[in-house]
Amino acid sequence: MKRFMVNQGYTDLVQVEGAIKMAQQLIGDASMKMNENQIEAVNQAMLQAKVQYQKA
Repeated sequence: MKRFMVNQGYTDLVQVEGAIKMAQQLIGDASMKMNENQIEAVNQAMLQAKVQYQKA
């Protein structure tokens, strides 16, 4: 049971890392184009990454 919890924790952190990397890419794209819709998508992606991090 303990091994499962450690593996699940690692999986959660990998998902958080992926969410952060995606948000970073979106930030780069949105800041270069200054597109209002993309900037809103970045805000949403960052909020989702934050929620995943807090759950991990």
